[in-house]
Parts: sequence; C-alpha cells; structure tokens
Amino acid sequence: MKIYVWKRKVLEILSIVLGITLSLFLVSISDIFFIDAKIPMELIFLISFLCGTFILNAIGMAFEEDSRVGGLLIASISVPLLIFFSSKGSINMEGFAAGLVIGLLIDLYAVLRNRFDALASLSRIFITAFFIILLSYISYGFAIRFQYLTQADWYKFIISVILIITLYIILKRVVRGIKASDVFVFGPSGSGKTYFLLALYSYVVNVLGGHHDEAVISPYGEEKEKELEIPTMIRMTLEGKPLRGTRPAEIGLYVLEGKKNGIIPVDVTVIDYSGIMIKEIKEENHKKAKKIIQEALKMDENMRFDIEFLKSLKKKHYDKYAEVARELTLVYLYNKLKDSGKIILLVDGEYIANWEKGKLAELFGEYLRIISTFGSDKKYAIVVTKTDMFEENLIWKEPEEIEKKVYDKLYNNVITFKELVNKGGGVASLEFYTISALAIPNSMEINEWGVDRIERFIF
Repeated sequence: MKIYVWKRKVLEILSIVLGITLSLFLVSISDIFFIDAKIPMELIFLISFLCGTFILNAIGMAFEEDSRVGGLLIASISVPLLIFFSSKGSINMEGFAAGLVIGLLIDLYAVLRNRFDALASLSRIFITAFFIILLSYISYGFAIRFQYLTQADWYKFIISVILIITLYIILKRVVRGIKASDVFVFGPSGSGKTYFLLALYSYVVNVLGGHHDEAVISPYGEEKEKELEIPTMIRMTLEGKPLRGTRPAEIGLYVLEGKKNGIIPVDVTVIDYSGIMIKEIKEENHKKAKKIIQEALKMDENMRFDIEFLKSLKKKHYDKYAEVARELTLVYLYNKLKDSGKIILLVDGEYIANWEKGKLAELFGEYLRIISTFGSDKKYAIVVTKTDMFEENLIWKEPEEIEKKVYDKLYNNVITFKELVNKGGGVASLEFYTISALAIPNSMEINEWGVDRIERFIF
C-alpha cells in the first residue's frame, strides 16, 4: 500500500496550480518588454532549444510515477511561455527542433536505462539555464524601452523578476526522479533477507529471464561459504531444511539482474551479514571504514567497492579479510543506501508476533534517520517479513487486508513509526507491505505470499 501524507499531496497540487497561474500572469504583465525589442538571435535560439527539451522531458517524466508531478509542472509552465514567445516571433524552428531531438534522446536513455534520476538532474540544469536566459530576455527588453517606461512599467518589471524567481524555486523543488534501475534490500540481521532473496531470485529467473551474481566470504572455510550460495540454499529449501543465518565476519553479496519487458534493466542487491550495524551507518563511520580497508589492503583510494572487488579480495587478500570484515560490510551497506534509487527496509515479523515495542520503536527511529540521511530522490518500502508468525491461514487471505491491519497497529502503537510516516512520507515516496516466504504451516517450501506486490514495487 502507498503511504500518502496529505500535506505532501496538497503541496504538489498547489505547486501545479501556482505554477500555471504564475506562468500565465508572467506572460500577461511582461508583454510590454518584448514590443519592438531586437532580441539577439543567439538568445532566441537558446530559448527555442530549451522549450523543445522541456516538452519532451515532461513527456519522459510521465513514465515514472514519482517524476510525473514534476513533468506536469514543467509542461504547465513552459507551454504558456512557448505560446507567448511564438506570438512574438521569438521562436527559432531550428533551435526548437534541436531541443526536441535532444529531449527525445534524454527520454530514451531515462526510460530504457530506468534512470529517471538522470532525467531529473538534466532537467534541473536546463531549468536553471532557461530562467537565467528568461531573466536576461526581459532585462534586455526593459533596457531597450527604458526611456519610454512609466512608473507602472517599472512595477511590472519588478513583479516579472519576482515571478521568474518564484517559478524557478517551485520547479527546482518539485522536479525529481529516482534511479529505478538500482534496488537495495536492507534489514538488520535476522530480518528475513535470505528467504526474501530466494523469492526474488525465483521471480527474476522465471519471469524476467534474468540471472544472478554473488560473492560470499566466510572465515570458516569453503564448506560454510557454499552454504550461503543461492544454488545451495535453493536445494536446502527443496529438501525441507532450514537455512542458517550468517555468522560473525561472514558476508554475502547477491545481485539479481533482470529486464522488465525484456528491455528495461533492474538490478536488485541484497547484502547478508551478521550483527547489528544499522546504528553505525553514518558518513563519518563510512569514511573511517574505507580508510582502514585501504590501509590494510594497500589499495587505491578510488577503488570501487562492487561485487568484483569482493571476488578479488577473496582471491588475493583472503588472509587479511577477517581484520576488515566489519568495515567492508559497513562500506557496502552505506554505498548501496547512498547509490540505490529504490530501498526496501525490512522489519522482522517476529518483533510484531511478540510485540516487542521497544525493538520496533528503535528500528523505525533508525529507518527514519536513514531516510533523512540519504535523501528524497528515492522510493522506500517498509516491508514486514515473516507475517506467518503472527497471522494464521495466510494463503486464504488477501495481502491488502493484512497490510492495512498491520499498518494501523504499528501507526497506533509505535510512535516512531508514526513519526516515520509523518516526516519520512512527507519528503520521500513511501510504501508499506507485509510478506511471508513460508506461508504454508509446517513446510519449508517457499510460498511467496504477498511477494508479488513487492515485485511490482521493484520491477
């Protein structure tokens, strides 16, 4: 279920209404500054080019839910201005066509690579350029007619400048996009990451025709490493055997790669580890951990901490792994939280089954800190795992029904969850789900109850 905070929705609607109103008002009062004004062709070309890119960028943003409002606002502001410039003969068709072509190329990249963050970033750059040029445009017309201006015209000029700055601020605030190609599943030790990983693995392989990559390191030998590899874990579930958790100093990095509709790439990363590290996920701790790793392994400070690095570490520096295992885990967790566009925050259903309010209050407090730290240009999903531990006969129940029930229980009883919804939902896109990978009683078979809803969120 989507968590909509009314304040955020009202602000978005007001932004669109205000944007249209101010744009039309700007057109009506600034008309005088363009009469007989010999605007340089370079300025006209740039305005025409940016109008073309805005129209296509607005269309591109419509393909992603969290970008849609920004796209609509860009269109609502730029179309009246485009009509106005066209009526003044200040549109250069070559520039406009070039803008359409560039805008189309940017849209294709954003849609086909699932990178709406790049679309939003480029749009914000174009917005800045457009409003600088627009301000220059009006100032040029003002300067040319300076000796003929009345006091009322001066007021119109001042109001026009204020309107341009206001429209710029609104657009910069509302235009946003997420890196939908990169998804990270995060949760404390014991929160159900492993079974959730296997459920997603099944979907990626069977539905998306995808595959996986993994790097597992254990200081307890190759046999223990083998137990944490996906093929072995699949075999164990088919044999009805429980999966073991990660031990201290073990780390498993799993990347599931698939393509939605056979074209649009989506990568899901799960990091399995032992220990409570959520409180340590801070920028200063991240920097210290990187420094320790670099000094211990004598590595370049620009080294990328990706899956290939972990594989290389296992081959070349296995003897030094144990002394930096904790720092490695922290660096990988921090980097994925920072770089991913969609983040799934897991909540151990066992906490709800035993109603451990203290643990839940602390966990949601930390999740709110994470959302506040890593910004609003992301989508977050709060996912309660192991729902079978506190709800019977799941296979006969609809996930939406249980989601609403659990959400209300948390909202009314855990004050930090309420704060997370009130504050976190106001700055970022936030959703809530309940799932169970083992919904059939007394069976280790992965049933994936409710997981299809998370798959829609991810893919």
